[in-house]
Amino acid sequence: MRVQAIGEAIGLQNLAPLKSRFSVHSMDLTLGLMWLLSGIYSRLEDGQVGREIMLRILPLTDNYGEGNLMFLPPAQRQEDLPVPYCPYGVVFLSLLKWPPHASSPRLAFRGWEVLHDRCYRFYFQSTYKELYHKQVNIGIATLPSSHIPSRKGMTRCHRNDNPVPIARFQGLEVTYPETGIDDGDDLPPEEMILPQPREEPDITTTKLWLRFLTDILQKCGTEKRRGPYCRLTMEQRESVTMEDYRNVHLSHFFTKVQWKRPSNNELLRAFQIFWPPKGHVCSATALVFKNMGYYKEWKSYCAEMKKEKINKLRRAFYDQFLSLNWIPSPLTSRVWTYEPDSSYSYLPTGLPPRTKAPRIFVLNKAEPSWLNNEEEESDGIGRRSPEESLQGIHGEYETRKMDLYVSLREEEEENTDEEMRSV
Repeated sequence: MRVQAIGEAIGLQNLAPLKSRFSVHSMDLTLGLMWLLSGIYSRLEDGQVGREIMLRILPLTDNYGEGNLMFLPPAQRQEDLPVPYCPYGVVFLSLLKWPPHASSPRLAFRGWEVLHDRCYRFYFQSTYKELYHKQVNIGIATLPSSHIPSRKGMTRCHRNDNPVPIARFQGLEVTYPETGIDDGDDLPPEEMILPQPREEPDITTTKLWLRFLTDILQKCGTEKRRGPYCRLTMEQRESVTMEDYRNVHLSHFFTKVQWKRPSNNELLRAFQIFWPPKGHVCSATALVFKNMGYYKEWKSYCAEMKKEKINKLRRAFYDQFLSLNWIPSPLTSRVWTYEPDSSYSYLPTGLPPRTKAPRIFVLNKAEPSWLNNEEEESDGIGRRSPEESLQGIHGEYETRKMDLYVSLREEEEENTDEEMRSV
């Protein structure tokens, strides 16, 4: 009940106008609720910060014979110095102002009493004024509401947790290792955790592929002082499909971009970076890949599954990889590169020659296009079906795919030879 009440109070605060939400009396209440919440599962903070918060948010009494005092007054005290207490052993907050009598839930005025900045630093690592200036418009230009921060930590899963299996992955003769689970064998039978049904390999493989597609877009960065390079929100990036990577209207995804048609070696190298073979060791400097969920999952499979099974999966992923119309141009330690390169072309055209923009490879002789706002609106999201994307280039696509398969097979054989020599 206490957690629910605290959640409702903060929820109502977040609905209020920013000036009311971040008024000092509203923020004092927020800070007091955080203090109270932290004491549900652990001991309440009762140092200097905790005592100042208690004096601000709890009822006060100067009757030292009253029971349930939160702390004793100092020995050299003035008899009228009030101390906080909990009547009848129950935590009550001091008088509150609540909507509709106030635009935001807040503590009632108690003279000029407000919490000291040391309390704000303890919980928010900022003073009250720093928080206020950060959240309330004070005449300093800020990034627009469309600004999408880059995801620097671990990527999030694809939003489709029950995908239709991709046809290429059906019939794969692989068995994925089960993740460890504590079934609670020391618990009573009625409390034991029963193992979940094993997921079909084509579903697991499809989920891993979709995780790859979303992870690489989640890692697309932000240009300093100008906003994100990728137009999609993080929610949209978490829902991308293969059709997005077959859409050649690049203005739907990027604010600007550098593109080129890769050679066979460049394309194979990109695949090797994204889907390394068994035995590969990720560099300590490749921090971006270590924060990508698909990559960690793939590396765990490489560590636990036999090489023959990993090679089967890589060939299946290679098929899907070559059917995309664009992919990032990666480095061994970075998914996205933004430095200008004369071997790439710019979209939209007319950008200065040294402009930073994400580099991508355009595959399958697809012709990238750039639409202005009006054309984007009339075109919708501009997605094409796989048949439309590859129409007219199917023969050349198949020929190049066979050349790349030969390269992939040679790479697998070379890795096998190296293993034999090491033995």
